[in-house]
Amino acid sequence: MFWRCWCRSLYTHKTMTIAAIAIDDHRQDMRHVLPPEDQPHFDSYYSRWIDYRRDNNHEQVESMEKRMRHVMSRNHIPPAVPFDEIASYGERDHDRDRDRDRDHQ
Repeated sequence: MFWRCWCRSLYTHKTMTIAAIAIDDHRQDMRHVLPPEDQPHFDSYYSRWIDYRRDNNHEQVESMEKRMRHVMSRNHIPPAVPFDEIASYGERDHDRDRDRDRDHQ
């Protein structure tokens, strides 16, 4: 009797642990995704933030960071998550698009 209860308890504990890990993994996969209404705003702030950083415009860099962090906070994204993990495109894509636009002017 004791053995049966102990095994059942161990099985339940393992099942709950596996379920908790699966839920946590799913949350980590989803936490960097913004809703469609916020993504364009964040992308705009990110793009300007990149440009202002290149121009060493510290005041505007801080302004864009504040705006991006506000969007992140509203969507429960931790402040330690890098901006390029949230933007639709990373810095490399921004450079490519910027160069392409410059070439076509």
